Amino acid sequence: VVSALDACSSITITTWFQSDGAGRQVLVSRYGTGYPDQFNHIVDPGGDFHYNSTGAIDGASGDLNTNAWSDDTWHLCHWTYDVSDGIAHWFIDGSEVTTANFGTDSGNGLSVSDTDGFALMARADNHEQLQGRLGPVRIHNVALTAQECANDFAAERGRFGV
Repeated sequence: VVSALDACSSITITTWFQSDGAGRQVLVSRYGTGYPDQFNHIVDPGGDFHYNSTGAIDGASGDLNTNAWSDDTWHLCHWTYDVSDGIAHWFIDGSEVTTANFGTDSGNGLSVSDTDGFALMARADNHEQLQGRLGPVRIHNVALTAQECANDFAAERGRFGV
């Protein structure tokens, strides 16, 4: 994984998850003191998302009020980021639910080329643990297209009873 991310300028993180929705819970994170380009992808109660990134636009963060997922149900989340346009995309169950402008490399964009502090189901400091289940996680060194995300969901949904 590290060698694949070292040379990439774009990324997709694909995560099957099931959350109890009881509080803010991390799916995927790169977090820790001394890491200049941190990011957290967090599911919030009510089917929403929260993200933050210290490497994008001088600290991009936000709550994405999507109402896109439900408690105690399997969902497939694709998060894509392409530094050529600086836009991050979130897809749930094959459909795009929201975007955010993270900036480009030349405009202080998010670095995706280092896996130090990378963690699943909690930040690297073990906070905001996922209360639920995490299925397969895949990391691509390209930003998948909307059609690729939809195809991925269609191909795997039966495995999770969706």
